[in-house]
Amino acid sequence: MQCSFSLCGRMMISLVILLEMATSLMNDLFENPTTKCKDISPQLPPSLPPAVYDYAYGESIQEWGDISPFCNGKLQSPIALYTKSSMPVANVPPLFLSGSRQNPKKVTVQNTGKTVMYEFEFLRPIIARGAALDGEFQFNHIHFHWGSTSDEGAEHEVNGQRFPLEMHLVFFNKIYGTIENAMPSSNGLAVIGVIFQIDERSNVTYPWLTPMANVRLAGTIYKLPNPAAFNVDALIGSTRTHYFSYKGSLTNPPCYETVTWMVMRKRLPVREDQLATFRALLQSYGQPLVNNHRPLRELNGRRVLLYRGSV
Repeated sequence: MQCSFSLCGRMMISLVILLEMATSLMNDLFENPTTKCKDISPQLPPSLPPAVYDYAYGESIQEWGDISPFCNGKLQSPIALYTKSSMPVANVPPLFLSGSRQNPKKVTVQNTGKTVMYEFEFLRPIIARGAALDGEFQFNHIHFHWGSTSDEGAEHEVNGQRFPLEMHLVFFNKIYGTIENAMPSSNGLAVIGVIFQIDERSNVTYPWLTPMANVRLAGTIYKLPNPAAFNVDALIGSTRTHYFSYKGSLTNPPCYETVTWMVMRKRLPVREDQLATFRALLQSYGQPLVNNHRPLRELNGRRVLLYRGSV
């Protein structure tokens, strides 16, 4: 195919310009070897954490130590808990939650692609103190761990038994100001673990179940229209008299060993239809969000304490 003189001329001019641009770029790279090309890799939505780890069984979950060396530490969580081998603790101040009966001003729920997480805004902070805690810890959020079937899901095992669901109420030490500062810091975090067991006769309803239908896709966030339905006492039940406590870690990377764990002995009821709400959630790439629980870690000589306080 032939071209007209004017068309060919414009093509020649464009070619010269491109050659000049290429020459200039090559010269810049040789003269300034530290010059970096622009990152054009696709970016995840800002609300979705980077997918640097997963819970898949097999090699990937065992390779968490390559992501963070803390994941290969000696104080890792979760662990198996046994009543008989735990050390009873008496004559200590009870675990106390100040402000736990207030209703929040704002509640949002998010599917992070790894779990479902509820975050809160209160008029005044909810503070945990006493018992197993050294200091005052401010409530931050709750999240959950569950399985694809009801014989797994909860992270901690109790007296040789596995359970389908575990809720974590996460607190950070006030001296660090923020949860981001507290996570890698000594005595930085406290987590109350609440385990659920199957009870098909239960008529208990939970305020955190219905809103989850609005965050089925990973990365989505939903603001609850009625935040007053939530308070911490309603989340964990009014009677919490016995719990295990031990020094452990985050149960996902970076696995910081900065957590005081308090796992409640009393279990809350959950039905199969309620668990189905969790199993309907999706991961980042469309697969079902299930089995987001870490396998048990070794105790490695740690003491597990058994408190008889109240929450």
